[in-house]
Amino acid sequence: MFLRKKKTKTDFIDTVIRRVSVLSLTEKKQGLDFLVSFFSIIRPSFKKGKRNAAQNMESVMEELRLHPVLLTNLQHALFSQLIHTDLAASLTESGIPLAQGFWQEFFGRFRHKLLPTLQSENDFLFVINHVFFRRNDCLWVESIPRETWVRFFEMIGLSFQADDRRILYQILQSLKILAFKVAQLGLEKEVVDYIPAEEREHNPFLEQNYLIHELEDFFAKPAAERPLGDLSSRIDKILSECFQSIDHIRQNQSSRGASLHQTYTLILLANKLDRMTILIDVLDRDHHFDTAKFVDFFKILVRNS
Repeated sequence: MFLRKKKTKTDFIDTVIRRVSVLSLTEKKQGLDFLVSFFSIIRPSFKKGKRNAAQNMESVMEELRLHPVLLTNLQHALFSQLIHTDLAASLTESGIPLAQGFWQEFFGRFRHKLLPTLQSENDFLFVINHVFFRRNDCLWVESIPRETWVRFFEMIGLSFQADDRRILYQILQSLKILAFKVAQLGLEKEVVDYIPAEEREHNPFLEQNYLIHELEDFFAKPAAERPLGDLSSRIDKILSECFQSIDHIRQNQSSRGASLHQTYTLILLANKLDRMTILIDVLDRDHHFDTAKFVDFFKILVRNS
């Protein structure tokens, strides 16, 4: 079994390299232990040469380049968590307000500060909490430059996980949840009455929901009737129209007035739409995954944990 987080960088890496064995994708517990040990190498400490997280990351990435077995084990450790945990909460809730009302959300967050919700070991957020278990972990994660995280996730082949049917199913289900919620919010009086008149018949917040169902049907069929690129482009276009509608409402708030409820609703819509763009980017198979946007999402996960 791989050594835990209290070991030094050299001990952990040398152990992985010396054993030359590869983690099994079915070993969820060993995969989690590996991730705990791996990110403990990057976490700053008072030890000489380990005080700067960005330098620690560069050093670890060099080890990954030099030792393919280390990289393979890291990929398998991450993959073992993705296929054996529920991703829905992390994809649809983390970093996004959950309550419909501002004050409901406010008091809900205050309550959870005093008494955090219990997380299941089958929830991917449990993995995040277990790996980044210190209260100040979000600080060193955010201190590492965005471009460094981009190179790291590109090195481990971030987009490979979408090929697995189990993960694909979870991404699609999460996308459907977000699409339903966006459609519901798009029917709010504070939204419908303020979007451009020409969009009220073909409300983009509703239209996106229909297209997401088309996307689900596409993946359910062994052979699609149209290229995925066409459907993906239509989804991108309708999501762009949703963002434009949000901007239109905000730009006219000074003349038409605004309320706390409307402002909060627009924040909810923007957050959910932004998360949808990340999931669509994973599914569209255009080989142009926006890793930088995923890095922002990853940092949100760690900070919320």
